[in-house]
Amino acid sequence: MSLDMLQSTLAMAGMAVISVSLWTLRVALTARGRKIAGSLTAGAEAVVFLLAFSTVMTDLTAVEKVAGYAVGVAAGTLLGVIIDQRLSAGQSEIRVVSPGSDLGIVRQLHALGWPATWMQANGPRGEVTIAFVAVDDTRLSKVLRDLDRHAPEAFWTVERLQTARPVPLPEGCIQVRGGKSLRIRRVQRGSNPRPAAATGRPESRPCGGVPSEYSAPALDAELELATGAVQEG
Repeated sequence: MSLDMLQSTLAMAGMAVISVSLWTLRVALTARGRKIAGSLTAGAEAVVFLLAFSTVMTDLTAVEKVAGYAVGVAAGTLLGVIIDQRLSAGQSEIRVVSPGSDLGIVRQLHALGWPATWMQANGPRGEVTIAFVAVDDTRLSKVLRDLDRHAPEAFWTVERLQTARPVPLPEGCIQVRGGKSLRIRRVQRGSNPRPAAATGRPESRPCGGVPSEYSAPALDAELELATGAVQEG
C-alpha cells in the first residue's frame, strides 16, 4: 500500500469515527431531553457525515476508502458509547425485588447511603419487598455492585429517567444532581438544610432507616422519609 493510499484510508476512517461518534452521542442526548445539546451535535454530525459519505461515493472502486469507512464506523460506535457513559449527566432508577417481607435489602441500601423508597407486594412466589433507588448514571455501576454483593438473589431492573428533581434528604444519603444549578444537599431530621461535601459520599451514619416492626403508620412515615419529604422541625 502506497503512502497516498494509507493517508486516504486513515483520513476516511477518521471522518467516519467522528461522524458515528457524534451520531451516537446525539441519540443519547435527545433521548434524555437535552434538546439544545442534541441539536448542536446533530448539526456537526451532519457536516462530517456529508464529507465522509461524498468522499466514498466519488470512487466506490477505491477499496482502501471503503475499508477505512467501515473500520471508522465500527470504531466510532464504540467511541460514542464510551463518551456517552463518561459524560453522562442523567439519572436512572433501580427497582429491586427481594423475596419475602424481610427489609434486610432496604437496611443494606440505607447503610450504604442509597436513598431507597420501599414497599411490600405480592409476586408469583408470594410476598416480596420492592425497593426503588434513583441515582446518577455515574454512580449506577456502584449500586449494581452493591446489589450483587449484598442481595445476589434479588431481581432488579434499571430504567433511564428523563429528568429528576432532587429534594433535601436525611444525613448520609447520596443525592442526585438533577442539573448544574442544583447542589448536592443533605439535612438532618429536625434541622435546617446545609451544603454537603462535594464528593456526595455517604457519611458514617446510615441514610434514613426502616421501622423495626411492619405497620401502616410506620410504613407511611418511612416512605415519607425515604422519598425526601423531610419537614423542618
